[in-house]
Amino acid sequence: MIGCIGIGGVILVPALVFLADVPIQISIPAAMLAYILSGLVATAVFAHNKSIRWSMAAWLCLGATPTAIANMQAVTERYGFAPQAFIIVPVVGAFLIDVANAIVISGFAGIIPALR
Repeated sequence: MIGCIGIGGVILVPALVFLADVPIQISIPAAMLAYILSGLVATAVFAHNKSIRWSMAAWLCLGATPTAIANMQAVTERYGFAPQAFIIVPVVGAFLIDVANAIVISGFAGIIPALR
């Protein structure tokens, strides 16, 4: 579900704000609640199937959380509090990550058949 509506509010939050005229102060927590609930269900399913490497997940969480906090703090300290920054920074970041992922996945897709 998270991937269908945009990770981190990349699609859902701007859609709520700009298309449905929902205030950003409501849109962000609403999206976060939806992601938390669907994420917990997905985590339970994957954990039940024993498809999660918990040691790797712990390191990922330990690195991602302070990085996200530091990025948003740096933006607000430099430019002041701006609700739009809470949309623009994640959207641009997600776009850049998607481009990098496409390159990496394409590279691995080309390597895997050669390994067989």
